[in-house]
Amino acid sequence: MSAGVTREEEQDLEVIYEQVRPRLRASASRFVGWDDAEDVVQDAFLRALACPGAFRHEASRTTWMTRIVLNAAIDETRRRKRRPRTAPSPDLASLECGVMPHHSTRLELKAALAATRRSDREILVLAGLLGFSYKETAQRLGLAVGTTKSRLYTARCRLRRTMTGSEDS
Repeated sequence: MSAGVTREEEQDLEVIYEQVRPRLRASASRFVGWDDAEDVVQDAFLRALACPGAFRHEASRTTWMTRIVLNAAIDETRRRKRRPRTAPSPDLASLECGVMPHHSTRLELKAALAATRRSDREILVLAGLLGFSYKETAQRLGLAVGTTKSRLYTARCRLRRTMTGSEDS
């Protein structure tokens, strides 16, 4: 429990989190995409816990949390605009170390990516590692957005199977 937050306030936020998280994630996804929306929602709840006196009871807690989520999503969108975009490199050795938090997971991912098809690797690096939108990825690969979405899904499934060693994913 954060300093300054009462147990009752924390429980209220837990209830809101469980009840409206899917709706909040959907709202955040309009700004940052589906893959990053969960992170934005969690960031918003951490913000709410960090500022216990911010809720003024002028609206419902759900409305208040929705505004915090939207602000967090807008902040993330602004951060992305400030980040320089780099061209994808076909050489996986050039992937930056900061992409994934754990060294062993990063090595595992690099090995799995190296074992995938080139077309899967291209789409996974563009959309997954570099964070390009479906539209940006589609433009870079010369594909339709719908085709990009389906190929990305298929590539992720193949990568997951490679990393877990399972055949049923």
